[in-house]
Amino acid sequence: MSPETFNNRGNQIVASAYGALIVLIGLSGLITGHPAEGAGFLIFGAAFAVRAIRSSNVVVREDVIETRSMLRTRHFATAALSGADVAVGRVGVVLYRREYLLLRCKDGHEVPFKELNAKPGPRTVVREAVEAINQRVGGGEAR
Repeated sequence: MSPETFNNRGNQIVASAYGALIVLIGLSGLITGHPAEGAGFLIFGAAFAVRAIRSSNVVVREDVIETRSMLRTRHFATAALSGADVAVGRVGVVLYRREYLLLRCKDGHEVPFKELNAKPGPRTVVREAVEAINQRVGGGEAR
């Protein structure tokens, strides 16, 4: 079975735009005669933009669920998970009420992944990811 990828395209675009802004600041530093600072901003901005495009991502494979945020990529063995759920809460900088992915481990702890979020509704990327994860771990549909 091929991997399924779920992402929050809006988050990716906004975060990569911030990276592009930092790149522009770096370019202006290079042009105005501040090469060290300009190069630093340029490198950091480019790395930030690349990571942003790859963030807010959940990859569902046969034996591993991968969550990728701006700072951290985590791998969860499907054998260690009891399932996934849709949780609703405040996420993001402005703390909007949105649904997000919640992974449930067999050892009893829960791992929220708020980078994959959506406005609550009947058919969202979060619900699609939950269904795919639950099919892989044998949990059935979203609870």
